[in-house]
Amino acid sequence: AVLNVYKDDITEHVCDAILNASNPELNLLPGGVSGSIQTKGGKSIQKEMHEITSKQGNLFAGDAVSTLSGSLHNCQVIIHAVGPRWHENSHSQNCKYLQSCISSAMEEAEKRKLSSVAIPAISCGVFGGQPGTCVPLIVETVLDYFKQHRGSSIVQV
Repeated sequence: AVLNVYKDDITEHVCDAILNASNPELNLLPGGVSGSIQTKGGKSIQKEMHEITSKQGNLFAGDAVSTLSGSLHNCQVIIHAVGPRWHENSHSQNCKYLQSCISSAMEEAEKRKLSSVAIPAISCGVFGGQPGTCVPLIVETVLDYFKQHRGSSIVQV
């Protein structure tokens, strides 16, 4: 597997799936990656997200689900993962939630037999996590995933 780091607009990154840091209600919000997905991907994404919550209820920190990408043509799927809100839990609990969030997203991509996933700095920004904590933890979790899933369909992150 190949692990690359980019600084770009994830909604324009060419890959099979992009990861969206979502809230438990699966509502696309106007700012950040979520806002860009909403603007560029169209209303069908939010509609599909609401269908998911109407069937299974709100998600929890660490959960991930996927939808089609609407009118985003650079990817097929959007994986919506609920990262921790750093002001709501202890540091160690937030780290566990973030690891679960990334692992769940990777498993969601694997279920769909995807080969490439773009992951932003989940739980940074409005969720309150510090990039110096979150980014290394995300990278470590992805590397651990590949150690545990040697035959993964995912070959690029």
